[in-house]
Amino acid sequence: MNSYILTYLREIRKLKRRGLVVPSMLQLANDYGRWKKWAAPGTSSVQARLPWMTFSAIRFMEKNLDRTMKAFEYGCGGSTVFLCERAGNVVSVEHDKEWFQILGDKLKGMKLLNWQGKFIEPESTGTDTKSIADPDEYGTDDVKLSKCRFKNYASSIDEYKDEEFDWVLVDGRSRPSCIKHAIPKVKVSGFLLLDNSDRQYYLEKLPLNFQEHFRVVCDDAGPASFMTEFSKTTIWQKVK
Repeated sequence: MNSYILTYLREIRKLKRRGLVVPSMLQLANDYGRWKKWAAPGTSSVQARLPWMTFSAIRFMEKNLDRTMKAFEYGCGGSTVFLCERAGNVVSVEHDKEWFQILGDKLKGMKLLNWQGKFIEPESTGTDTKSIADPDEYGTDDVKLSKCRFKNYASSIDEYKDEEFDWVLVDGRSRPSCIKHAIPKVKVSGFLLLDNSDRQYYLEKLPLNFQEHFRVVCDDAGPASFMTEFSKTTIWQKVK
């Protein structure tokens, strides 16, 4: 058995031991070739025009995105290209200046003109975040940025009216804070996506009435693009 197959089987077992919901064995078998291709060294999410998240989530997005829609994302990359090729308008927020400039040039080269990028640096405070799970802290789990806050970054969506976006993707920094600001901006029947949702601290302090307004429509853990380890991406639909 080659190393890719062994890794794939090991990752399936790890998810099951953790009690996470995984795709059917048939779906896992079908995803193996795609996972192996994009897990190989040297692959790029931007060149592949794919988000860096689970294949279950990518399939759901492919079925539920069209040119009439407007999307907002925290964090830029392959997902930006993916969204620009499917949605009508895409707004992205990025905190890394060098990556923001590189991606902007790539999007121009691809002639994807329906993108509005926002570069927003974190604020330096000189003190460590008390709780990365607290949305009012605006902290991050990146130890290199532990003395920074992402209030301007997370709240950048506030400039838009409520129920402005069909899709909001939370896949950047300070994710609990981003979720807090994103909730009112998602349209009824629109979608809120959280990548790496198996990290429980992202969801520890959701609003008490969150479940009244959002229902889970995709929650499988499983193989993901551009990484050998399996992950989890959760998508909710706003119901009221």
